Amino acid sequence: MTKAKTRRSAPSVVFLLALAAIIGCGPFGNATNINAGAALINAAEKGNLAQIKLLLAQGANVNARDKFRLTALMDAANADIARVLIARGANLNAQDEFGDTALTEAIHFGHANVARLLIARGANVNARNNDGDTALIMDVNYGRADVARLLVAHGANVNARDKDGDTALMWVADAGIARLFITRGANVNAQDNNGFTALLDAAGNGYTDLVRLLVAHDANVNARDNWGNTALLDAAYSGHADIARLLIAHGANVNARNKDGRTALMEAAERGHPDIVRLLITHGADVNARDDKHRWTALMWAATSVNADVARLLIAHGANVNARNKDGRTALMEAASSANPDFARLLVTHGADVNARANNGATAASLTCTEWSAARSCPKQEILDALRGR
Repeated sequence: MTKAKTRRSAPSVVFLLALAAIIGCGPFGNATNINAGAALINAAEKGNLAQIKLLLAQGANVNARDKFRLTALMDAANADIARVLIARGANLNAQDEFGDTALTEAIHFGHANVARLLIARGANVNARNNDGDTALIMDVNYGRADVARLLVAHGANVNARDKDGDTALMWVADAGIARLFITRGANVNAQDNNGFTALLDAAGNGYTDLVRLLVAHDANVNARDNWGNTALLDAAYSGHADIARLLIAHGANVNARNKDGRTALMEAAERGHPDIVRLLITHGADVNARDDKHRWTALMWAATSVNADVARLLIAHGANVNARNKDGRTALMEAASSANPDFARLLVTHGADVNARANNGATAASLTCTEWSAARSCPKQEILDALRGR
């Protein structure tokens, strides 16, 4: 969803009535019919039911549009106003310049009671706006799902896609609503234009109950997005251990690689998630696998995380402390350059070569603090002491 709608500032009802009086055409003569429509739309937005009734009694066009092609019904602030407008013939399915109808407008602005009334009166629940959004997609996208059940009960297409290829199931966060969509035929393995599935989205966002539901309904745990990431890589990156455990239990490949050659273990190591590192190793993750872009191992990635617990786990399970990346740098060099003395000391204790040289001749000592964050002081002497085994 990319639309960012700006609300216009309509002229006040008082101003328009005064204007009509000045030009001498009566409250709403022919010369001011357009102003009457604008006043009606303004009153609907402000929730002024009494003014709406007066304007309609004076002959205001219930389907008048403003410069954004909005009608009063699209702007109805509550169900009482919408009910009056509908009774006077308001077009339920008229669309504004964004392609939105009164129903999608009501959902957009959180007017659930208006949305329920429109659905009950026969509004098209599958109408799409210019972004391809349906009322159902919009309802779950805004995280409310106030009227999702009612929309589905009235025939909303659970497999409709927006312009990005997303379905409502990909937007939903609530497992109960997702279950409803699935029982109505939602495709659990549908992929959007970026290759994301509902499972990939749920895993990355930490929706454990939703992940459990999706895998129970045969979601492909090894599906990949356009970057080659799987749900397990996303869960490992985001630190969602329970979800990683669920995915592995349902057959997720612990050594799957994305397009950069990175594995879930590398993602968890870089982000400093020891619980996920332990889980992945227990289930056969290759501790010495290298990515394709930098030829880094999980231990090298861990050196940038400032989490020595991750390094201890990797080393305890056979990580090569002297492995080199494409630049000839070792994990010790990365720890030194990242100003990580505890990590450097741990590596030295486990046999890291303090005199190893990178392709450009640099050593761990010469690289010390070259990539440290300016947000903290550089513990240079502490790192140099660690390199000397102190």
